Formats: sequence, structure tokens, C-alpha cells
Amino acid sequence: MSDTNDSNTSYGVVSQFQRNNYFYSKLMAVRDFEDEQHYMNDKRHLLNRMINGFGIVCGLEEVGTPISDGNIKIKFNSGGMAIDRQGREIAFPVGLEKDVLLKKPPDEGSQDTYIPLNVDSMGNDVYYLYLEYKEGKSEMVIAVSDDSGSQESCSYNRVIEDFQVVASEEEPKVPTISCPPPYSDDITAEIDKQGVKEWLQKETSNLCSTPEEERVFILALKLVEQDETSSAGPVVDPVETANHLSFVANNRVLSELLACHLADFTNPHNVKMSQLEDFNANNHKITNLIDPTEDKDAANKIYVDEKIADAEKTGGTVSSSSDIENVTTEHTRQLNVSYNSTASGDRSQVNASVRSTASGRRSQVNASVRSTASGIRSQVNASRRSEASHTSSQVNASLRVKSGKDYTVCGGYTYKTEGGPSRGNRKWELNSQNGDFTYLGTLRTTLSGYGEYFENLIKGVIDMGVLIALEGANVRPAKKDEDFIGVVSGTAAIRLGDSPFCWQGRYMKDEWGRPVYEEIKDPEWEPKTVPDEKWKPKKGQTEADRPMIPIETEKDRPIIRVQKENPDYDPKRKQEPRSERPKEWTLVGLLGQVYVRCDDTVKPGDFVKSGSKGIGTMSEEKTKLRAMKVTKAFDGNYAIVYCLLK
Repeated sequence: MSDTNDSNTSYGVVSQFQRNNYFYSKLMAVRDFEDEQHYMNDKRHLLNRMINGFGIVCGLEEVGTPISDGNIKIKFNSGGMAIDRQGREIAFPVGLEKDVLLKKPPDEGSQDTYIPLNVDSMGNDVYYLYLEYKEGKSEMVIAVSDDSGSQESCSYNRVIEDFQVVASEEEPKVPTISCPPPYSDDITAEIDKQGVKEWLQKETSNLCSTPEEERVFILALKLVEQDETSSAGPVVDPVETANHLSFVANNRVLSELLACHLADFTNPHNVKMSQLEDFNANNHKITNLIDPTEDKDAANKIYVDEKIADAEKTGGTVSSSSDIENVTTEHTRQLNVSYNSTASGDRSQVNASVRSTASGRRSQVNASVRSTASGIRSQVNASRRSEASHTSSQVNASLRVKSGKDYTVCGGYTYKTEGGPSRGNRKWELNSQNGDFTYLGTLRTTLSGYGEYFENLIKGVIDMGVLIALEGANVRPAKKDEDFIGVVSGTAAIRLGDSPFCWQGRYMKDEWGRPVYEEIKDPEWEPKTVPDEKWKPKKGQTEADRPMIPIETEKDRPIIRVQKENPDYDPKRKQEPRSERPKEWTLVGLLGQVYVRCDDTVKPGDFVKSGSKGIGTMSEEKTKLRAMKVTKAFDGNYAIVYCLLK
């Protein structure tokens, strides 16, 4: 035996094997038997890596996802076997149940820890499940002595070649397929052969490289809403699963594939639309194998069957250099330059997005990742892991944000990776129903001050910078030594009391000035429709002419809550905002930094009081207005002084 305790000396992924040398009178220790096991196992694992590869060997056709106390389990209903990237066999018997675990980031110097994957933490994310080889021990027995040979102890009698199921949001790394260089008529056959040899040498050398990870991907899980009486539950995502599965192909499978390939000369690869898209996305070309004597360029043509040709038609888009009027597109769902996405709602669209879904009627997902537009006329734009689930809602430039109300535009961000999109992650929201703007951050502007519009006591424009006094509910220039409420301002950042859109009394209010609401049937509601299956086209008609029939009735019309309109409101009357009627309304700065008309007595640092006709003058006593700097010198009529009003 070697002087070292290592049974096999490792060089990268390949080990130099050592085996027991048996001789008469040799004393066998535990280490010798363990070395014998390692020798046989390591050789078998090496052959698996070099010859068979990794992935699913058999089984895994039926998988259940039971839930216990909110934690997700995997039940292998059909059983099977897999080989990981180290060549180790992983067997899962029929009926075996395993907890689905999440790996927690380890503390410095500590080992990895795992916690169960809970339904509540999944959100709308897709979780990828992996088999990780993990040995366990069982069958505790009495050992007549321990390693010191002096005491009786207990030890495990069997080693179980077990595994654990670990979930991750990280997508599996799909191995790239490298093909040898194509033959060319411009070079000799000998050079072509040399090129193939170099390719073989490069590819076989990769077999001896250390794998980036050892685990085996088995399936992808996502949450799906159930009916009204049950909550969301985890189900297998067939698309994500199929995109990342790896299989171990034995000689029989390879021979059958080869026979099928050689038997079909027109389409030996049995190309489908999804495969063509995947190959094109990876810069591959699929060629049609046709006798070159029939068409010299046939070998360079992409194979297209009827299904592919239909998908490539622009049935959802009409373009023209002239006006396009009253056109109905043939197709009602559209995907544009997107990856693994779904457009399932009527007139829905996904553009430049990854793993996103537009399921609401007339919904859109644009330039987003793992996002969903499920509300009617909803949009998700430039976002990740977000959802617009309400009618006429938008989520913009966000991460893990869900819309909160109908007719809103919102955005937000969270760095937390747990859970799916949430309303609690919103940072701002514009509400079109009531005009509210809600935000969590700061309001930044070059303007300063806080002001409100007041009705003038006497019709006429009050000059800028004049100190204002209150008389009843109206305002006028302050008199000498009179208490003033503010100053006529043109720099207020916040301006309240205006009527920018319509008559200020359009909506009813209660005795406390609060808006009055009422419930009405939604006048904008449209019933869900489906294509009329009984329709038969007449001459000249196409699929675009197929009528849509409603599947909802008036009883399904929803009730909405709206502000109650004043019966005196006349939309035909012209409305002019208060801010555009300075003879009637004056913006009075009530707080902040303001420009004030002053006489020649005011200097920086002075307190200011009202002089004649609202002109500021120096005060010996403390007032709510203090001069900071003179911005325009006294010209015989007034000076302009920048003051702080508080």
C-alpha cells in the first residue's frame, strides 16, 4: 500500500487509481476495506462521466407536489434514476417523498444550511429543482471496541447512497452543442479530415475538465392559482423543464435515433417551430437534406414546414407607407423578439422580453423579464419579476412590484430576493380615478415655498411680492403694521387651491370637505368574448372576419366606486383655471423662501413687517418674515428682498 492515506490520487477530474495488494498473512484494517470500496466506486463513476454523461437515465414521468404545513415536497410516483456530473448514480424509488430545500447563504466559516421551500415564499418566480448526491448512514449496531480498541461503542452498519432535492432561482446551465467544421469544396479532403481531428481532440479534452456543478436538474416549479375555494399551489412548468433537462442516452437509444435520421431524407431532424427558434437563437442553422442535383442551394436553406411558415406570417401586424384605416388583424396574440414568453389574452402582446406573460385582454409586457400583465388593458414596462394585475394598470421600471389598484401607474424596487411581486414594494403611484399621487421619496425642485390660491377681495391684479392680509375668506394688500398671512409669490413649489382641469365644484363634498362617493355599474365594462365556432366564412372572408361572441351577460357587469358628480356641473361651459385668472385669484406664499417688495429700511438679517400698501419695512420686533439678502436695490419705489417666511 502507499504511504499516503488517500486511496486515489486526483489530477483534476481524473484520479490515479490504487487498489489493495493482497498477500498471505496480511492484516486487514478498516482503511483497507474502505479503499477497496472507493476503488470500485471511483472507477464506475469515471466510466459514467466519460461514457454515459450526466442527466436523467430513466423514469421521472410522473411527479407529485404535495404540501405539508405549507412546505413543498416532491413525490416520485414513477421512480427512476439519474447520474450527476461526478458520475454518481442517484436512484429514486417509486413512491419516495422528499422535502424541497432552499440553500441559505452560509455565515463566514460555517457550512451550508438548508430550509424547506414554503408556498408563501414562492410568489410568481420559477424555481428549478436539482438532485444533489448526499450519503447517509443507517442501521445502528454495537461495535465491540472503538478506534482505540478499549471501549465498546455503537456505529452505523450501512451507508445509504441518498440524495436531497434542492430548489434554486438560478437557471440550469444548458451545455452547448459544438459541431465539427463543415466540409468545403475549396480545400482538400486531407485538410478536412485534419479539421475534424482537431475538433475531436478539443471536445474530448473537455471530458477531463472539472465540472462547474455536480447536481442534476429534474424539473421546474411554479405557483398556479386554483379555484375560488383553494389557494395557489405548485405545479411543474413543462416548458421550463423541457428547456433544461439532460438525458443519458444509451447505445440502443442512439441506434434508434440514427435509424430514424437516415430513414427520412427530407427532414431527418424532424424539425418543429420551437426547435427552429431555439436553434436560431443560438446561431445554429438547420438545413434540409435534399439531393444537391435537384437544387444546388438546398443545403443552405433553412427547413420550414407548414407550422413554421404559419408562425412567420405577419398576421398580427399591418404596415404601410400610407394611412391604415379600419383594419382588423388576423392574429390576436403576438410575440416580438422575446424568449420563452406567452401571449394568451385576446389582443395581447409581449415585446423584447424574457419569460414573461401577457394574459389579460389587450395587455402588454415590454422590455421586461419574468413579468406578467394579467389585468384588462394592463402593461408592464422595463421591469423585472413584476405584475400588472388590475384593469388599466401599469407597472414601470420596477423590480418585484405588483399593481395595487385599477387605473393606476406605479413603480418600485426591492433588493430582497424572497417571494414574488408585491404591492408593498411600490415606491410611487399615480391614481387616474381620483388624481392622487403617492410616493415614498423626496420631492425635488428648483422652486421654493408653499402657496395657496385665495380669492381677491377687490377684483384686480395684486403685484408680485406684496404682503397679503386676510379679510374674511378673501385677500388684499396688507395695511401699515397690519398682521399679514403671506406674500404674493411666483416661486411656490407646491400650489394648492387651483382648478387646473375642470370646475372646482364638479364633484360633491360632505360638510367636512371630503369627497362623496357612490357605487355604480361600470359603464366601460366589456364582456369576455370568444371566437364563434359555428361561423362559416363567405366568399372573400378570412379568419379576421370571424365574429366574437360574448360569454358574459349584464349580470356579470361589475360595480365600481366613483366620486359623485354635482348635478349643477355643465361640461359645455368653458373652464378657466384659477391660476389663469390673476384679477380674481392670487397665489399667496405661506411658507418658505419668498421675494418681498420692501422699502429702503430693510437690510439682511432684519425682521420685516407690513408698511404702506403691503410694502415691507424693517421691524424692531420679531415677525414671521426675515430678510436674507437684497436681490434688487431700492429704486425710489421699492427694493426686492429675498426673505424666509415661517
